[in-house]
Amino acid sequence: MHYEPSGDDTVVCVGPQGCGKSTFSRTLYALLRQAGLSPCWINQDEAGGGRQFLDAIRRAQRGGHTHLIMDKMNLDEGARDGYADLGLRALTVVWSHPDGTDALVDICFDRIRRRGSAHRTFKADRGEGRRVRQTLLGLCDAVPSTNRGAAG
Repeated sequence: MHYEPSGDDTVVCVGPQGCGKSTFSRTLYALLRQAGLSPCWINQDEAGGGRQFLDAIRRAQRGGHTHLIMDKMNLDEGARDGYADLGLRALTVVWSHPDGTDALVDICFDRIRRRGSAHRTFKADRGEGRRVRQTLLGLCDAVPSTNRGAAG
C-alpha cells in the first residue's frame, strides 16, 4: 500500500501522566520513519512551555511532515485552546481503562511512583503520593469526549 499525504495528519494523545503517551508517540514516530514517511514528534516537556509548544506545532505545519504527533496531556479544553484554530486534521487517541477512571489512575500512579524523579514535570517521590493520585483523578475526570482542537 502506498501512502499519499494530502497535508500532515495529526495524532493528538490525550491522557494523564504515566499512561504511556510518550512511549506510544516515540514508537509511532519510529514506525512511520521505518515506513519511509516524515513524521514530526512534539513533546511539550521538551518543547518548553505552552508558547514554545505552539511555536513547534506551527513550525511542524510548515515543515513538510507527513504526520504530526502531539505528545501532551491535552486533558481539558484549556489545554487545547492554543491550537484549536490551527486547522489540524487530527486523530485523537484517548487513554482509558475498561474498569474505569480509578483503575486508570491506579496504573498511572503506580508507574509515576516507580519512575520517581525521572520525569521532568511530575514527581511522586517526595512523599506527595496522595496529592499526586488526587491530581490524576481530577485530570482523568476532565478527559474530553469531543475532538476539540482539530478540524474535521
